[in-house]
Amino acid sequence: VWVVNRRVVVDQVTAEVEQLLDRLGRIPEISSLLASASLCNMPLRVSTLRGQRADTGDWSRDPSTPSVVIGTVDMIGSRLLFRGYQARPYYRPIHAGLLAIDSLIVNDEAHLSPAFARLLETLQASKPAEHLPSKTFRTLLLSATPAANSLESFDHSPEEDAAVNSHFRAVFVAPKKVALHETARGAIEAMMWNLATETPPNRTVIFIEKPEDAATFRSRLEAAGLRTALLTGTMRGYERDNLVLDDTFKRFLQKECEDGPVWLVSTSAGEVGLNLTCERMITGLVEADHLLQRFGRLNRFGSGTGEAHVVYAPPGPKEARLASTIDYLRKLKGDISCKNIWNNRPSEEAQSERPVLARLEPWRIECWAQTCNPDMYVAAVAPWLHGKQDVNAPETELAWRDEVEVLTRWGISPAQIEQILDRYPISAAEIIREPATRVVEKLRRLAELPANDP
Repeated sequence: VWVVNRRVVVDQVTAEVEQLLDRLGRIPEISSLLASASLCNMPLRVSTLRGQRADTGDWSRDPSTPSVVIGTVDMIGSRLLFRGYQARPYYRPIHAGLLAIDSLIVNDEAHLSPAFARLLETLQASKPAEHLPSKTFRTLLLSATPAANSLESFDHSPEEDAAVNSHFRAVFVAPKKVALHETARGAIEAMMWNLATETPPNRTVIFIEKPEDAATFRSRLEAAGLRTALLTGTMRGYERDNLVLDDTFKRFLQKECEDGPVWLVSTSAGEVGLNLTCERMITGLVEADHLLQRFGRLNRFGSGTGEAHVVYAPPGPKEARLASTIDYLRKLKGDISCKNIWNNRPSEEAQSERPVLARLEPWRIECWAQTCNPDMYVAAVAPWLHGKQDVNAPETELAWRDEVEVLTRWGISPAQIEQILDRYPISAAEIIREPATRVVEKLRRLAELPANDP
């Protein structure tokens, strides 16, 4: 079970696994091994669990079939605790049993989800499969920025790999430079624009924090006649699925790109796990752990050079972590290669504040396991997945279709609309989820537009 912290990464990981299995299936010895491993002589299954992609159920339909499951912290974590999101009560204990027995849970970029990492650590200590012969529950935390935990870690240096593997060595020592640009708060966007458009290389990635600001910046690039793509965590599944088919976005997935220049505007959704690369990166100032993730998208394949530009205003008195990040970047002396960063780690003061972690008591699991209890009568599992920060911030789901205008114009009754939705239900790809305050603000802006404004 491969768990990633970003929904947008899940699909890319799924495609990687499917390609890997396809290549393995062409090897006769492995093909026969995979076939014999299944009691019902079925091939190994690959399933995806994320909020915007429907669960095919292949991984849970037949427990005797070996499966690779890729999912988000929410979709996997909630199932481990008997409260599977978007799962019917009947299936919740089945999902919990399959994931917690005879499984290996791999938490990718574990430092970005410390609450979930602690949950895995607690569950492993409870030994959920100890009473079943030959069954076990194992966890593996993957991170280049390890956090404190009681799990064993590999005592291994990448210098050893670089010495024997030419491909890894090229990535490990790939040249990457960073430049710091201090300016006034009101001039940050203008400086980012100048850096993005001045003598552009083949590929440029611009990181902007707010989805609305990222969309505006992308529109401005398009208005200038430039080829662009947009990546945000608030995109509907439909737009996210189409993004990987976009010719401009595809150029960022290639080792070499001669047909440039192109631009990708992204929020933090693009900083983790995505196997994309660029020659130039422009970003605002965020904590060091987030910046290092973004630098990982720069000259990612080690086939050229990369330059990063961090644009920032002087941090205020309540932004001590950002001030520490600036000090850390200066200590790197412009060199942000993987090798230099490995040998010069950021201090705790320069990294994101860790969320308050909820302690998992056995009686909590007992309550959740009683699936006859509706969710409203038991504690929400979110604090055990993400920590106790912003867990009460309400979110709103929106869905829209072209026929909404037709149904409104025809004056169809609410009861008839319900019948239409029952016949043509809303799919996960049509839904977008955002904080309720942001939705209210967007609806307010739409209400203020003229009636004929597109």
